[in-house]
Amino acid sequence: MSIALIFLIYGVTFLSYYFIFWQKLKSGEMPLPEELLGDNVQYEATSDKAYFLGAQKPQLTIVQFSDFTCSICKETFPTMRMIGEEYKDSVKIMHRDFPLSENSLYFALAAQCAGEQGYFWQMHDKMFQEQGNFEPEQLNVLARQIGLDSIKFLKCMEEEKYLDNIRQDFSDAERLGVQGTPTWFIDGHRAAGNIPYETLKQIIENLLEEKNVE
Repeated sequence: MSIALIFLIYGVTFLSYYFIFWQKLKSGEMPLPEELLGDNVQYEATSDKAYFLGAQKPQLTIVQFSDFTCSICKETFPTMRMIGEEYKDSVKIMHRDFPLSENSLYFALAAQCAGEQGYFWQMHDKMFQEQGNFEPEQLNVLARQIGLDSIKFLKCMEEEKYLDNIRQDFSDAERLGVQGTPTWFIDGHRAAGNIPYETLKQIIENLLEEKNVE
């Protein structure tokens, strides 16, 4: 099934989720730090196919559902990088895709195809850094800039090789109640929006302390 057809099928869902999330942001309904994980519900949001930063065998796992065209996601990716480095022995930070436009699907595919050559995070960072400055047909330029074999990259893109992975991420996101990006699952607890670095660090420290006490 082509990317265009998938977008037509899921387009209404994409737009409705985006509208709901944007309305929440506009209304200022962002939770206080102590309320972020206040529902006490833990979801299983991990995937063995997702790319991650940090520990192979973590004490704590953070999953982020993201969209490469989302401006708030762009603000959060440095936080992911810093947390991944600071807690590289205890925390795993996992990227999953929740594309909200047809372009987002192409960009998600580009990251997966870069990952095939061992450059997922380089393409991830590059697309956020250049967000709004390129179109899908220019992805091969970004691929060359980060050192990819452009022939292999284009073949992967043309074959839509990892489309099923992205489709599975989207399906799981729906099941988990994701309504926009970025949405986080921190030790299984769901939170949305741009969580500042210091706030996320505080949450991690509290959860790790609880686990060590146990």
